[in-house]
Amino acid sequence: MLYYKITGTVLNKNWHKVYNDKRENAEVFNNDIDDYCFVENISKSTITIAAVIRSFSDVKSVVKDFINCIDMGVDVTKVEEVSLDTLRKMADRADRHDFIVDESILFDELKLDSICQRWGLRDFIHEKIIRPKKKERVYELAHKCMSDETMIPELDRIYEKPNTTGMLAHPVHYMISTDDFDVVSNSLVTLISALYANGRVKSKRYSFTSFTGGRSDPSMHCTKTMFESSVGGTLVIEFVLPETEADVMSGEYDFIEDVCKLINRYRNKVLTILCFPKESKKSKGMALGYLHNMSFVEIEEDLVDEEKAKTYLQEKAKQNKIRVDKKLYQKLEPDQKYYANELNDMFDLWYQLKMKNTVYSQYKNFDVVAKKQKAEKEKGSAYEELTAMIGLSEAKKIINKALNYYKAQKLFEDKGINNSDPAMHMVFTGNPGSAKTTVARLFARIMRENKVLARGHIVEVGRADLVGKFVGWTAPTIKKKFAEAKGGVLFIDEAYSLVDDRSGSYGDEAINTIVQEMENNREEVVVIFAGYPKKMEKFLDKNPGLRSRIAFHVPFDDYSTDELCDIAKLMAKKQDLNLTDDALEKMQEVFAVAREDEEFGNGRFVRNILEDARMAQASRLVEMDFDEVKKKDVHTIIADDIEMPAAIEKNQERVNIGFTS
Repeated sequence: MLYYKITGTVLNKNWHKVYNDKRENAEVFNNDIDDYCFVENISKSTITIAAVIRSFSDVKSVVKDFINCIDMGVDVTKVEEVSLDTLRKMADRADRHDFIVDESILFDELKLDSICQRWGLRDFIHEKIIRPKKKERVYELAHKCMSDETMIPELDRIYEKPNTTGMLAHPVHYMISTDDFDVVSNSLVTLISALYANGRVKSKRYSFTSFTGGRSDPSMHCTKTMFESSVGGTLVIEFVLPETEADVMSGEYDFIEDVCKLINRYRNKVLTILCFPKESKKSKGMALGYLHNMSFVEIEEDLVDEEKAKTYLQEKAKQNKIRVDKKLYQKLEPDQKYYANELNDMFDLWYQLKMKNTVYSQYKNFDVVAKKQKAEKEKGSAYEELTAMIGLSEAKKIINKALNYYKAQKLFEDKGINNSDPAMHMVFTGNPGSAKTTVARLFARIMRENKVLARGHIVEVGRADLVGKFVGWTAPTIKKKFAEAKGGVLFIDEAYSLVDDRSGSYGDEAINTIVQEMENNREEVVVIFAGYPKKMEKFLDKNPGLRSRIAFHVPFDDYSTDELCDIAKLMAKKQDLNLTDDALEKMQEVFAVAREDEEFGNGRFVRNILEDARMAQASRLVEMDFDEVKKKDVHTIIADDIEMPAAIEKNQERVNIGFTS
């Protein structure tokens, strides 16, 4: 739907009597067509009219017919597209001035009833009317998005063939992957300006809403209303969801499927732009899995070199009308590459110090908080977090050994000792839930804190992220991932899934390319392969050059029964739960039996046991007399809440049947 505010001059001085006489004509007019018009207000000789265009008719023509219908004699001076919230305010004013019967009835007829609820749609949606840019300006804006590699080719495609048919259909939709809000904002204005100029969208308005997996998310009724409201325009949906496997796979995010069904239903009427954080893998994969029959153009941030980073920072300084000095560039390094959010953080810190030390120099003697705390040992550092983790004694020992080795190599290099290039790559082997991914993330941070790696970020990938669907796709894809991981860690989970049984396959191409890139980037990227112990051994035997490039093999042993109990207590504490002594004793029995099962999930199993206990606790409390339930009961898990999972119990029975005396 398109919403307009029309301003004009009333030519008939006796407008009040005329409108009252012709009021029924307005109702007949709105009943006869798909579009809807109403008078918002008349003040002296100025009239404002609201128009809701549902048929994509020419708004000026519709308003002209409406004016003729009510016989007002109006000279239209301005037509402007407005947001849904502005339309609501116009309807509210029209209701108060008795130009419409009732605001709620109006929005019910327009199928936009959620907007009238006090805690309705407007609490979940943010709208913006863009000012379309000329083609040259659109391309200039595209460069500011820091996504030239994906944005510029798409702009070329949009301008190559404008929509002259007048039909509304979207051959592709869009997906933006970034951690920087400015990149999102500039990308939206860039895309919508180009699409509007070429007839691919009818509206200058875009609506933005966010899903976080929490109670504050819009309901499906509100979400459907958003789509209905956005017909002819653009709906931007941001997914910012926890990325742990337990969160994604627990069914808690089944709403993603419902949202994707609406995206599919409105695919030709509403342009959808999905936004994900850069490292979002599981939720993005889940959403795209439900949208497999649609095509998406992904707009990604570029990794820019020192020269382009300087240009970006200079442009930000120009926008803020402040003179550049050398300190703005002091953290840039010749061989390093940067994302927009990193450069923005750099600029913000410099700008803050510039304001304090130069523009308002009377404050230059006041130290920033970070400087005051510099001498103190940082609490909660990555190394301390690792050492504080339960169990993992062998893994901790080898990682500490690896860290000392890397630091020694850097020291030798700084002293001018010519040492052979060290292999830095690692293999993490362990069963599910043994904290391999968590430790890999901490390890990346440890390497950054100890200045072994420049950025210390982690890029997590699996087979789907590395192996292309067609011949020739795999090698460039892998090289791109190594470029993303420069200065950090490339974590390849279930690495053996890259290999299949056919020689010369895409998997073989993937391993050969990985080995080559490991050598080419040995000083800039640490590759960590992770997976089950036996499968990882077969994987390393697949390519002779692979094993020789692995410096450290880090085993992640299964947790002992006592360690599992300690993990349960830690998880319970974070959830503000208390485990009674009987509950812990029952858990110990469950863990002792479960550890014998081949599919035992370690920490993941503990989380599942605790979640099942909470559900059992809820059932137990509901059956109690309401007055007997105390606050302490809500925060306490007892032995009766702990149960052996049916699958483990069944496997145990099978073993007992075969080996009873």
